[in-house]
Amino acid sequence: MTMRSDSDRVLPRKKHPLRTVLAVLAIIFLFILLINGVGSIHIFAKFETCAFVLLLAAPIGLFIFSKAKNWLDRIFVPRTKYDTPLIFTAIYALLILVAVLNINVSQDKTPREQASFAIVGKHFENFRNHTSFYVEIAQPDFVDPPFTLSDFETIEVSRYEYERVIPLKSHITLTYQTGYLDIPWYEAYKLTDLAPAPQKQISDTYPLDNPDIRMACEWTSQFDISKEIETIQPDNYIRDVWPSGKPRSVEPTVKGNRHGVGHYTYEDGTVYGDIPWKHGGKHGVFKLYRSNGTLDQILSYKDGQPYGIQTWYKTDGKTISRSLLYLQSGTKKNPAMCAGLKGH
Repeated sequence: MTMRSDSDRVLPRKKHPLRTVLAVLAIIFLFILLINGVGSIHIFAKFETCAFVLLLAAPIGLFIFSKAKNWLDRIFVPRTKYDTPLIFTAIYALLILVAVLNINVSQDKTPREQASFAIVGKHFENFRNHTSFYVEIAQPDFVDPPFTLSDFETIEVSRYEYERVIPLKSHITLTYQTGYLDIPWYEAYKLTDLAPAPQKQISDTYPLDNPDIRMACEWTSQFDISKEIETIQPDNYIRDVWPSGKPRSVEPTVKGNRHGVGHYTYEDGTVYGDIPWKHGGKHGVFKLYRSNGTLDQILSYKDGQPYGIQTWYKTDGKTISRSLLYLQSGTKKNPAMCAGLKGH
């Protein structure tokens, strides 16, 4: 009989229940962040809808995991027998959720409709130095979530609008569509029956009292290229062409660095954009267009880094799909913080 040496023995895998608990808590935290960060996809009954999609996707994720268990074990190097299925199922379900929400909006061909609601309440929430403002309305009749946790729907508004809302008197009109997957969503709102505009800031605790936020907001709204970029005669140009030989970009340079306004076009001559440069870095506010001429982005830079309000538009070139406020430190904030300033 051949005896196994100690080095040949297969030791049992040590259990780590604490790591499993931490993995579950991390997944729950990720889920909460994702729900709060759906951002530009303004669906009704957001929490209930997202939870329902995740619950449907989880069993499919477990099934796929069972068919590829050995391969996934090598990738994730599990510490317990629960780690890999938990991690894979969570990642799979979250990816399915993002796909479902985006398909529901991007493929939606239903007609836009409008509905008006009385505002029954309002509140604001603080999270890591970021303040979001909300108004509350009764759950719309055309919204039928798989289950209901609340009879109210919350709509995010700007701080300036929030201050003027009078519960039970003010109204909000939503422009909505029923969704490609029958998940209703809205893309615009209009508030009416508001209080008169305040003459001064109502509270000393709002974000505009932060000089970093105020300066970033004013950079985008008050940028003056004649004051920010000195006029220097270019000593050369960087030119790029399309494979067909047609011009693609012309960028002025001073001492080897891009300086001045670069001009960029599509192959058919349609303008892509005019981007300001200052000593080698993008510097200023500029618009970028799609090949069909519709507005794609309005970007704001300072010394080569995103600074101020960055705005992205849907394919119609008019509807905002996403917007972010960049501070000097690189921190991203909600542009609603700029409401009330000149130009916003």
